[in-house]
Amino acid sequence: MLVLVLLGGVVIALLTPSRPTTGYLDPGNPGPQGTRALAALLAQRGQPVTRTDSVAAAQDAIQDPGYQAGPGRAPALVITSPYLLSSRQLGELTRLPGNVIVVEPDGATLSALNREAAGTSAPQVTVAGADAVRPVRPDCSLAAATVAGDAGMGGVLMRVSGTAGALLNASAQGELPPLAGLEGSWMGLGGGEASFAYAWSLAVVESIIQTSGMGDITRLLDDIASAPNTEQALRDALHEDYADLQQQALTYLHQQDVR
Repeated sequence: MLVLVLLGGVVIALLTPSRPTTGYLDPGNPGPQGTRALAALLAQRGQPVTRTDSVAAAQDAIQDPGYQAGPGRAPALVITSPYLLSSRQLGELTRLPGNVIVVEPDGATLSALNREAAGTSAPQVTVAGADAVRPVRPDCSLAAATVAGDAGMGGVLMRVSGTAGALLNASAQGELPPLAGLEGSWMGLGGGEASFAYAWSLAVVESIIQTSGMGDITRLLDDIASAPNTEQALRDALHEDYADLQQQALTYLHQQDVR
């Protein structure tokens, strides 16, 4: 089991006992199944990786004041082998402060997480099927994507329900973050804020695809690489500003909520 905890600029990795250089998604593993390159990139950004091998150790690390690197940095817990955790352990980890990212959850894991999310604004997530994993070439001119090369895309497909209604309620109450506020790092967002930010961003992207297709997404990504800011890239690629795009996304959410 591996849990990566990004806490105040620190990543804490929780793994089952195994050779530290060969484990699945191990930050010490330089192979295709490892994350040493990612750990190095995070370290360059001031977010070093710390490795632990038990749920208790991850909990202690999150609560250790020594890992609190600065104000405004919310912890992020990345669980990479959730099927090795019991429902009780999953519940304990998801109740810790900060954001939770679960890698490759199965049906039992999602059921446990959905029970924890019941009664909150968090959406319910279920397995919707699977798609064959296949290599996909970068379809943009972004230098980092070109250097990285092909990415393996596919695998388990997820269905998220209740998101549209939650976002519309947040908008009605004035709690939906403005699109301009989503630029830059999200490291300072708390768990609920990050969930809304991810869901809101996804809704915006889906509204663009529904309105004008993937071609506009490709053009927007190209322009983001060269424009001084994202809103300027929007104007160049879509001839819209943030206000236009936000209204388009809300219209899309109303359509989804009706269904």
